[in-house]
Amino acid sequence: METTNDRGPGRFLRRRMESMRDRGPGRLLFRARREGRRAGRSGKIDQWLIADRDRVPYLNRLTAEMNGRLAELRAGRVQAVEKLRRGAAERRGAADVAAHGVAATERDIAGVQRFMDSSLARMDRLAVHEAKVRDRTRTRDDTGRPPDMPPDMELDDLATPAHTELTGESARGQDPARWEGPMGKGLPAWLRYGLIAMLIGIEVPVQLQIFLHFDDDVRLTMPFAASVSVIMAVLPHLSGRIYRARHQTGAERGSGPVALVLLVPWAVLACLFGDLRRRVLFPSADAEGTDGDDGWTLPDDQGVAPLLIDRLGLDWFTVSVMFAALLLLSGAVAFLLGISEDHPAVSAYRGAAERQNALERSLRQGRAAADEAKRTATELEGRVTAIKEGFAHKEERTRAHYQAAGSAYLDEAAHVLRDPSVTEAAGRATGPLPGDDPKVKV
Repeated sequence: METTNDRGPGRFLRRRMESMRDRGPGRLLFRARREGRRAGRSGKIDQWLIADRDRVPYLNRLTAEMNGRLAELRAGRVQAVEKLRRGAAERRGAADVAAHGVAATERDIAGVQRFMDSSLARMDRLAVHEAKVRDRTRTRDDTGRPPDMPPDMELDDLATPAHTELTGESARGQDPARWEGPMGKGLPAWLRYGLIAMLIGIEVPVQLQIFLHFDDDVRLTMPFAASVSVIMAVLPHLSGRIYRARHQTGAERGSGPVALVLLVPWAVLACLFGDLRRRVLFPSADAEGTDGDDGWTLPDDQGVAPLLIDRLGLDWFTVSVMFAALLLLSGAVAFLLGISEDHPAVSAYRGAAERQNALERSLRQGRAAADEAKRTATELEGRVTAIKEGFAHKEERTRAHYQAAGSAYLDEAAHVLRDPSVTEAAGRATGPLPGDDPKVKV
């Protein structure tokens, strides 16, 4: 039922203003007062309805609306809390996984440290052994005295690191004959392999030039020359590596002698290739006679120019030795590059040190990840409490708004009726207001 104020050309503007006023907490109060005025004017409410609040339709509608709003708040609270708890549980799980990883990394670091300690003790014992060997191999006179020993000193008074039997930490603290440590720098791997590649690169064109005299087909000669060059450079290098690793745990006992024996056929090949180069570069030395005193052909009466080898005053033996020496020198360089690698124990110690550094970096990262996960989980759990408190505050405000709306409805209805009996009935009214309903308590 519309009142007189609801009619007229300005009703749309009034409804628009009312709609704007309905937004926010004042919406309930405005609507409740309006409905109270309408109920009082239309006679839908009287003193008997006001006396029993449970029978007032609008109050029941406010109660139902409030219950729906509270249900929405509770659903939102449950969803938000569940999401935060799920996130906190995931972060706790991530923290536990990171903690297990940290514990495993710590065990690995302890194992690597034990290995490094054993390697260090092994290198100390090896240093003491080498000191003893050096002391035994020093030149002595018939009396067995070292040449640098003072004449007034007895042999029993000789005290050198090699004569002192110390082990463990006491050896490292008192015996100067110990391992120098892994701080020394050898040839890096890239330099060794670069030098080997350079030797092969130098040898390939020379071998190709030699073998082209046997077959001028480069497609057949080039692979053969390349393979020979690789063998002549790599074989002594591998021999050096095998000889260097002869004391490695698990190595074959005869690996050292076998590595040296492999150098014998290689040296023979180097000599043969050296002589072959001499024959190819100076082919006329064997074709001509040996009329000269040095075994080479002298210039004839027709004015033939002497050979280069004649002008240099060389003979076949000198040239062959020169080429063979160059090949042997290249192989010696490759062999030295092979034995220049670290001792197996030193290599193992350095590898363990690198592994330890990597594990320590992983340990720091794992600890940081575990701490971050724990911190995030704690923050999420703290937000759960804040979310609960926030939703409880919203529910309390919702109750207060609906309770105020119910009171405003009754006050406006009593004000419009202007009946003392209605006012008296409102004072004696029974039944809870919407915000007082115990069924909606959380």
